[in-house]
Amino acid sequence: MIRRIMTSKTEDRNTGLTPGRSRSLYARFNAFLSAVLVMMMVAISPGAVAFAADSTSGNDSSTAAAAANAATVQITYNANRGTFKSGFTNKVSAAPGAHITLPGADVATLTGNQASHLAGWSTSNGTSTPEYKPGDDYVVPSSGVTLYAVWQKSLTLAPKLENMTAYYMVVDTKGNVLSEGPVNGATPVTAPGPQSSEAFVEVFVKPDANYLITRIESADVNNFIYPLNGSYLGRPGKYLKASDVKRMQDQGYVATFGWGTAYQKEGNILTVDAKAFQPVPEAKIEPDRTSGLKEGDVITLTVTLRAGDMQNQYSAALNGTPVVHVGKTSTTDIPLSNVTKSGNDTYTGTVQYAVTADDIKSNSLNASVEANFIYSYEFPFKGANNQQYSVTTNATIDSSSDAIVIDGYAKAHKVSYSYSFLGGVTAPTGFPVLPTDSNAYTKGNTVSISATPATGSTVRDDANSGSWNFTGWYLYDRLISGTTTMGDDDLNFEGRWLFQADQDALTYDANAGSDAFEGTTAPSQGYAGSGVSVEKNGFTRQGYRFTGWNTKADGTGTPYAPGSTYVLNGKADDVLYAQWEKTYRVNYQLRYEGADGIDTSSFPAEVISVPKDGNEYAKNDAVSVSTDPVQRKVKDPINGGTWTFGGWTLNGQPVEEKVTVGTEDITLTGTWTFTSDKKTDLGNANSNSNTNSGSTTNTKITRTGDAQGTPRTGDDTDFELYASILGISGAALAAFAIARRRRKVQEK
Repeated sequence: MIRRIMTSKTEDRNTGLTPGRSRSLYARFNAFLSAVLVMMMVAISPGAVAFAADSTSGNDSSTAAAAANAATVQITYNANRGTFKSGFTNKVSAAPGAHITLPGADVATLTGNQASHLAGWSTSNGTSTPEYKPGDDYVVPSSGVTLYAVWQKSLTLAPKLENMTAYYMVVDTKGNVLSEGPVNGATPVTAPGPQSSEAFVEVFVKPDANYLITRIESADVNNFIYPLNGSYLGRPGKYLKASDVKRMQDQGYVATFGWGTAYQKEGNILTVDAKAFQPVPEAKIEPDRTSGLKEGDVITLTVTLRAGDMQNQYSAALNGTPVVHVGKTSTTDIPLSNVTKSGNDTYTGTVQYAVTADDIKSNSLNASVEANFIYSYEFPFKGANNQQYSVTTNATIDSSSDAIVIDGYAKAHKVSYSYSFLGGVTAPTGFPVLPTDSNAYTKGNTVSISATPATGSTVRDDANSGSWNFTGWYLYDRLISGTTTMGDDDLNFEGRWLFQADQDALTYDANAGSDAFEGTTAPSQGYAGSGVSVEKNGFTRQGYRFTGWNTKADGTGTPYAPGSTYVLNGKADDVLYAQWEKTYRVNYQLRYEGADGIDTSSFPAEVISVPKDGNEYAKNDAVSVSTDPVQRKVKDPINGGTWTFGGWTLNGQPVEEKVTVGTEDITLTGTWTFTSDKKTDLGNANSNSNTNSGSTTNTKITRTGDAQGTPRTGDDTDFELYASILGISGAALAAFAIARRRRKVQEK
């Protein structure tokens, strides 16, 4: 019995029945554990199979798309500095050779100080002339193409011409004439848009035959006038070709000025104001005797010729010898002799004539004079950099006096007085009463000229902000005083009043209220009724930005920009008030996290550097956030760690590249976070397993990473899952050991 049992044990031990069964259980458990782990890994990484499937299907779709696109080409529309309207699609696909309609002129706009209209499309982005018009039929080429918008500016020359002729040219910077023509009324002019190099609108002027230029102006105070025979024609004119300048000179044009189109926009009106004047010479014939004449008597006719230049504006010269026509039924032509010249281009000469029987019979004698004057007027003007220029024009005018009649009878003549007002403004009331003379005079009588008002008398004119000065009495355009001799005609003495505007100044008010300000702005000096250029702002005010000038402090008046023209009114309200808008600042500050116990003086320089923004901003301004610090991770060997910059925040919220200014200063906060380089245990896990023998096994589980604390590949698997599996495995082994021990006891 015992032997059998022992033998049985021996056989069991030799055949390895019990150990074999034990190994089989372990193998099955390990297989089970491996299967569980594999299924978990597959569950954790489900994207692998899907990725492979997507890659396969993607190849098929790409091939199909490529095959579809191979049958069409793409036409791309480029706004070329403009803006397409909302909803417009700027890319079109079509088959080569197909016909499409190009977009119309309303699909894009170009606004602002370079406002232009869409004139068409071109394959070049810098041309001024379109290859295709809006709405044209277009044949699709064999390959893709980009069509660029071609912009043009429609301008208007608005001439105010008096006895003048004007002609214009539009030229580019190479002197090529893009368009030209006469300026007749409102003349449309087309100039290239901003996609092309700047062009220039040049205007040429000439007076009508035998007229003298007395005025050339444009509405643009920056336009300067240049003579065509000069060496410099200004910035617009310098691009003219010499052949074009000569062509204009050959046609009689004498002066030019122009505009650069870069400073013009769609719809602008370019004003031309040019005026010419034709002098009217005067002639007077006075006989030395008019009564008691008989046939054969010789009378002397004194001829006075005046150029008609009241203000001595131009020079005049007698051309050739004047001729006096004397007679009634028949005419005798007598050259003027003893010709002398006096002031104001006045010429005096005499002729002698023997009275005929016909003259005695008719008891009258007619006489007239014919003379020829050559006039020259030097029109002065200012060019760029205050250079002085002039244009000289000439005129040849025949002067014929009205025929005078000598009737041989003594007539009673009257003396009268009148006022004339010079200065270009309407004269007010309040001038001295005109003198009167009720006497009757005959030829040869002495006439006493009134001494009132006295020469130099003044009359105040507050309405026009100036004064009228009495320059004296004039007879036949000559200043006269004292006495004169009555001739054959009534005498009218003309009293001339000349207006002189007050000196005036436009002053500037800082308009800072009770706030402090710095700086001054010098007054703009001028005369009442004249225009002055508005000065640039010379005031500064802390926390405010200058936006312009206004005639009222509260900004409800008329606004003026520096450089614009202000017409002085001669009153105390010639004041412009500075207009301001409140400004705000953008500040930066730093905060630190994870640095408890670290002396701030040991922080790296990169970590304590704070950006500065010295600019001032107005409400709704978009401000670019500082890109500092450039280095956003900084090693700190002194404190044994790394600083990481977390970006800028406003009121705790991260900010993008720009912030919008409101009604207060902005403070942006940047955060540096300190991370120590020391390693830390992620935790301990203790597992106690009790067997029948009472023994205990302690197991320490550590989740490891690299030297910087970064988890290694695979450590992102759930830690608790692994711990649970190991715990189950331990429990299963313990149960197996207990069961085996019990079996052995039972067999014994």
